[in-house]
Amino acid sequence: LHLEFELRLSDSLWMEIRSINRGPSTVAVGAALHSYFAVTDTRNVRIDELTGLAFKDKTQGFAQRLQAKDLVVSGEVDRIYLNPPARITLRETDSKRRIAIDAWGHTDLVVWNPGPEVAMAMSDFDSERYASMICIEPANALDNVSQLASGQQHRLGQNIRCEITQESMPCAR
Repeated sequence: LHLEFELRLSDSLWMEIRSINRGPSTVAVGAALHSYFAVTDTRNVRIDELTGLAFKDKTQGFAQRLQAKDLVVSGEVDRIYLNPPARITLRETDSKRRIAIDAWGHTDLVVWNPGPEVAMAMSDFDSERYASMICIEPANALDNVSQLASGQQHRLGQNIRCEITQESMPCAR
């Protein structure tokens, strides 16, 4: 398996990982673009496009559930949303900043925050940082990994752009 990663910086952050099967046999390829976003407070995070989607909850043994109302991050969240739209927008109710994420080549969207208990147990994570970050990952996970026959390739990418409607928290810290 041959991997290529391309990154472009401009007024947005564009990235793509290409998996190319150069071997003789079919290869299963799972991938995720782990993007960590600084937020003022995770309890104020909203991703409207998740409402109505099915997800597998890793904190509940991968039980499948439906996101019936707004996602509220008040503790550990580790979910794999199935068949997400190509564009999602990270919003904070206490800020005018919006982060638009356009993704391609994905079947899933992982949303992760360790919450206070898991964060304290992680040796490589600041135990207080969970309250001001959220990880959003376009992915091909679990049953949705790509099966690449010899000579085939798969492209997984995203373009992240910050939108500010009025003076607010900066897009980057």
